[in-house]
This record gives sequence, structure tokens and C-alpha cells, in this order.
Amino acid sequence: MIEKVIIIFGLIYIVCYFYQFANPYNVMFNLGMVDDEYRESRGIIRIIFPGAGVIWLLTCMTVTKLTDSASKYKFFWFILLILGIIIPFMQATRTYIVPTILIYCYHFAKNISLSKKIAISIVLVIGGVFLSDFEIPVIEGILEQQEKQTEDGTKDIRYIAGTYFLTEFSPTPINKILGNGMGHERSEYGQFIDNLGQKGLFIPDIGIFGIYSYFGIIPVIAWALIGYKVYKYKIPEKYIYIKYYFFYIYFCAITGSTFYHIHYLISTIFSLYIFQTILYNKKKTLLDKIRKLDPQKIRLLKKLIESKISKQTTQPI
Repeated sequence: MIEKVIIIFGLIYIVCYFYQFANPYNVMFNLGMVDDEYRESRGIIRIIFPGAGVIWLLTCMTVTKLTDSASKYKFFWFILLILGIIIPFMQATRTYIVPTILIYCYHFAKNISLSKKIAISIVLVIGGVFLSDFEIPVIEGILEQQEKQTEDGTKDIRYIAGTYFLTEFSPTPINKILGNGMGHERSEYGQFIDNLGQKGLFIPDIGIFGIYSYFGIIPVIAWALIGYKVYKYKIPEKYIYIKYYFFYIYFCAITGSTFYHIHYLISTIFSLYIFQTILYNKKKTLLDKIRKLDPQKIRLLKKLIESKISKQTTQPI
């Protein structure tokens, strides 16, 4: 049921995005992105559409479903696969494009031989160099932005913002532990944050350091534990898209607000719920198998476990 909801949300996102792209001068889906209209940036009408987590989760699901032998509607998933790479390029955002390419490459290459992996890598590198020679406005815009930030070095606004919020923003030691909170726009604190934004110092632009500035060290530790568990536990291949989605979340958390922003909240909740349900069902299946054993087998299993424990505890140190 949740997978169907994700598909519906993702399709709504795609339709609304292309509708807004076709009508950039009539801002219908905004949420604070622009004031009056979407303008050309990096060689394209750059629309950073609200609710990116939904399309990320759908893209990850699409990759998985396309190669799952049990899934149907391959042509439908193939169309979504193409849109999953086109939309990030149309948004001209590196933190959207890079993880998408990495997930696509990893998923389709993980089960092939080493020689084929090397061949595909060479083709991709050559293709990237070949494309960079073409005068494609979007690619040129991304490369120019990358070059500009590289030249700026420590003058880059994200670097300045990160340094400020880590070292100067919190007024007391307790704020450095528990955070400063998210100020209401009408409060003095909220207006202070708005003034910082007008100077280019945006908390959402500094990723994990932003969540630390808002909420302190505890949620940073919590997200570290979530990441550890997500990638530690094995799940069925048909649900591997959950791990892919969290790769998106953690990759973009370096320079974005994917850990706490409303754009990613519902998709993250869906992913955590699916992951937790998988783990619960695995444990339930194991317990059901144990319960079906006859008492004699259970006693033998208990003795076997006890004997192994006793051997481990009696070994010399």
C-alpha cells in the first residue's frame, strides 16, 4: 500500500514539475523558492521543486523494480527511470545529479563481471569528456558554478556560513549541546536568522551543521545511528531501494537540509516504516519457525547453544 502511495505522490510531482516548467512566469508551486517568477539560471529555467524526497524515493524504487524479475509493467518503470535522470539535470543541481548517477551505475553494475565494470567505467568517462565539449547550456552552467566555487575556496559562502554557525552562532555552552531552536519569523530570534539569510548565511545550506545549529548534538547522534542500522542490516533485494534512498539523504545532508526539511519528511517516514516492517517480519518469521519445532528439538537446540557458550567462557585468555 505504501509503495502505491509513493508512486502516486511521485507521479503527481512529475506532472506538477513539468507543468510549472512550461509556465515559469506563473509561480504555482513555490514554498519560498522564488518571489515572483522562475528565471533562467545555469543555462535553463531552474525550478527546484518542492517535495524532492518523493521523486528521489520513486526513482530508487524504479531502479529496483526494473531489474526485479517478479515485478510487472517494465515499460512503465523504464519511462520513470529516464525521467529520474532527466529531472535532476533539468534542475541543474549537483547534489541531485551525482547521487542519481552513482545509484544507477551501482545498481546496474553490481552483478556483472569485473571486466564489464571496467569497460562501462571507461565508456562513462569518455562519454563525460565528450559531452563536456558540446555547448549544452545546462552542463556548461553546472561546470561554471563548480569552477566558481573552486576558485572562491575559503571565500565560498557555504564555507563562511558553516564556520559562522559552528563557531559563533550559539551564544552559550548549553546552546552548543542542545541547539538554538528554529525561530518564528515574527520573533526577534527569527528576524535575526532572516537577516543572516539576506547576507547569504543560510542554515539549510550547511547540511548536518545546520541540524546541529538548530537542535544540538543529540539528533546528529540519532541520524548517525539510523545510518549505521540502515546499512548494517540486510534486507531483501526487492526492497533495496530503501538503502538507495538513504544514500540520497546522507549524500545531500552535507550541503542540504535533507535530515529535517519538510521536502523530505514524508518520504523519510515511509522509508523508515518499510525498513522497520521488514526487520519485524524477519524476526517474526524466525520466531514462528522456532515455535513450530517440537519440544525435543528445542531442548537439543538449547543444549547446543549452552555448550557453545560454555566453551567460549572456559577458553584461556
